[in-house]
Amino acid sequence: MRKQKYYLAIDDYEYCIIIDSLSNDRTTQSRESNTVGCSDE
Repeated sequence: MRKQKYYLAIDDYEYCIIIDSLSNDRTTQSRESNTVGCSDE
């Protein structure tokens, strides 16, 4: 079975919203991974 590709028709505004939200999610995950960790003390 072949994988199917789907394409969305979006304008520049929608593209910016998607990129901004992905960037914010990445930043949030980065902050969470830095604050939750093991301590050597």
